[in-house]
Amino acid sequence: MLQIALATFFVFLFFKIKDPEGGLDGFGALAMVLAPAIVIFFTAMAVTALEMPEYIISLSELFYVVIPFFLIKEIYGYSNKKAALYSLIVFGLVMLSSIIIALLFNQF
Repeated sequence: MLQIALATFFVFLFFKIKDPEGGLDGFGALAMVLAPAIVIFFTAMAVTALEMPEYIISLSELFYVVIPFFLIKEIYGYSNKKAALYSLIVFGLVMLSSIIIALLFNQF
């Protein structure tokens, strides 16, 4: 939960610095981080329960690119190119927050 809060803060801060008039608020940033996290959680549960290969869980991290892309494109009305770039940045910020939390709690 701490990782989601940190990632939401990073995403919110990025959008406020990069596009202050874009209309993204804290709830939009939370949706871009929380929705993929929930999908990944249920994917991990299904992979474990059905004894599928573990790499599927790693591939499910791509939901951090796909879901923000559609949110940015459809809700905020950005072009495809800008939405793709911003969704990749969201993915990078989420991974950065995961690394920070892992370093803080020595989970490597």
